Amino acid sequence: MDSTLSLAPLGQHPFCDGLPSAVVAVLDQCAWPLTLAAGDRLFREGGTADAFYLIVHGAVAIEVTMPGQKTVVLQTLHEGNSLGWSWLLPPYRWTFGARACSPCRLYALDADKLRATVASDHEMGFHILSRCIASMGDRLHAARMQMLGS
Repeated sequence: MDSTLSLAPLGQHPFCDGLPSAVVAVLDQCAWPLTLAAGDRLFREGGTADAFYLIVHGAVAIEVTMPGQKTVVLQTLHEGNSLGWSWLLPPYRWTFGARACSPCRLYALDADKLRATVASDHEMGFHILSRCIASMGDRLHAARMQMLGS
């Protein structure tokens, strides 16, 4: 993983659409850029959930390893998506893994800083968590459609 690339401002990511500028400023203070090569692992199932990610370019596969079986791709996420909600709730462990399917550019947001912000500023926390919950709903809908073969 390389963290030396230049990206469009974080506020231009769809996750930030319509957020108050003060919330975007806090998110920006928590963020750093990442680049991944195809095949690079972003995080492993069971590992410490230390960040939240916004995909700027590329594709990331959400994976689960079935005991005694191979790894299964649950969903592939693309530019404009977010991933990594395990930072929200204890024990702060990844419930799935994530791997780059193509060269990727992302923003990583520090989980400790996000949790501190959500806990100390409830209005800001409301905005951040509302976005995460909306994204979760979209992800569940997409998974359902994939299961139905649509």
